[in-house]
Amino acid sequence: MRACSRDDVGASRIAPRAVLFPLPRGERSTPQAESVRKGRRFSPSTEQAPIVPVAIEGFYDAWPRTKKWPKLANLRLAFGKPIVPPPVSEASEAAYEKLTAELKEQIVGNVQELRREEGSRRRLGGGGA
Repeated sequence: MRACSRDDVGASRIAPRAVLFPLPRGERSTPQAESVRKGRRFSPSTEQAPIVPVAIEGFYDAWPRTKKWPKLANLRLAFGKPIVPPPVSEASEAAYEKLTAELKEQIVGNVQELRREEGSRRRLGGGGA
């Protein structure tokens, strides 16, 4: 797996069958941040590689931006539905905006669901992460 940020150049430098982990804000961020930074385009449309949105809750506790190294912490993940990007022949700024909006909607929705589940678990006395 490889993390990629807004500084990556796209699919032309990616090995076949590589697993990428694009960071929607281009970096680790605070737990309150729910924005998606546009940044440089990641272009899976060349190979029509599906994009699976992943919400990760607890990552900031494990590795805050102010720390050089991560610490052990419980993480909770929620996987969204795979999104197939438009073919290159249909790629446009509008298609990119639509793809970004769909990714954001799924990730933010899954983060909110993870937080609701954690709140319910704590109210029921199940402890927390």
